[in-house]
Amino acid sequence: MMLIPPLKRSPMSRVQITAIPELKSHILFLACLCMIVLTALSTGPAEAQNQSESAIRQKANAGTVRLITGGVDGVSNTYQQLASDLASVLDVKSELRVLPIIGYGSLQNIEDMLYLKGIDVGMVHSDVMRHVEQRGILSGARNRLKYVTKLYDEQLHVLANTKYTDINQLNGHTVIVGRPGSGNEMSALTLIQDLGLKVKLTHVEFDEGVEQVLDGRAAAMVVVTRKPSSKLRQIEVKSGLHFLPVPMTRTLLKTYDEDLLTTEDYPNLIPAGVSVRTPRMAAILAVFNWKEKNQRSTKVAKFIIAFILELDKLKQASRKDIWEKLDITGSVKGWQQYPPAAAIVKKVIATRRAAAKVNLQPAATREMNFAGFAEFVRQTTGKEHSHDDLMALYLAYGDWLQESGGSSQ
Repeated sequence: MMLIPPLKRSPMSRVQITAIPELKSHILFLACLCMIVLTALSTGPAEAQNQSESAIRQKANAGTVRLITGGVDGVSNTYQQLASDLASVLDVKSELRVLPIIGYGSLQNIEDMLYLKGIDVGMVHSDVMRHVEQRGILSGARNRLKYVTKLYDEQLHVLANTKYTDINQLNGHTVIVGRPGSGNEMSALTLIQDLGLKVKLTHVEFDEGVEQVLDGRAAAMVVVTRKPSSKLRQIEVKSGLHFLPVPMTRTLLKTYDEDLLTTEDYPNLIPAGVSVRTPRMAAILAVFNWKEKNQRSTKVAKFIIAFILELDKLKQASRKDIWEKLDITGSVKGWQQYPPAAAIVKKVIATRRAAAKVNLQPAATREMNFAGFAEFVRQTTGKEHSHDDLMALYLAYGDWLQESGGSSQ
């Protein structure tokens, strides 16, 4: 058996052995450093991606205004058409996006604006506040919700069998009030309660409702829509149906304005020379009454500014008949205007008056776009325009075009 002699330790070996603890500490330090670097390299892109996604998410939400509209009630889908116009015209990439959401009627819409997360603007009937008070619900809604602008007027049509000639004759009989939860039902119930009528209520769609009134299963049907309604105009002459006049009592006049249905509106249902008295209300844009400057109030303000500045483009959209008649200075019964919108309206009125005093006749002989008009007024008045001034001046420009016969470019 071969014996292996023991190794002889040289002085160098002793030096290496005694240096091992120090070497270990250096190796450990380098290992920790490598781990830190590797961790940073592995998590850095993920964190950067998360930060990037967070920034994108924040920017997208900061510029998105969620607009709740009405449901399709079988008579008109005007709300959806207007919302579609707003979504297409007011879209500014990365700055403003209007996101329409189909709602379930005016009452549910204001409840959603009060309590549903993320709803910024809503389309509702102006008489919804009266209905809320009648039912004793949604306490404080009148102070917490305000209107931005009136969109258009709607009339309450009481379509009845011709054997009923007075609205009080409906007592004890069946009255159709539209789809459950709809704005039509809400307005019909408000009218019935304010008139003190004791009727049996039933819920069916428009076409079935007409059939039931015709064959006597129901005495009348309340239809809330803009006059003239294309569906109501399709009812044949001498069909056995007509409109009942609504007495405009003191109570009703607190919520509604008086209007007339005429033969020009419904030649098949109203004889020539006859008019039928009925209530009129407003379809409005409503918002939560934000008190402080925050992301929500900033979004709404951005929406209002864009809405006013793009009125000309809206007049070319699908419901141009409504946009052309829209007047942001119009008031709404039973509502207060949202303070930022009211401030803009105040500037509009003041600027219109100021512009009316400016001698624009030298410019009236040629076409002038808005930029030229604004510059002309600036030079004439010697006043620099703020952003708010330009918004108001834009509407004054529209007034000037109508008066001067000019055309926009």
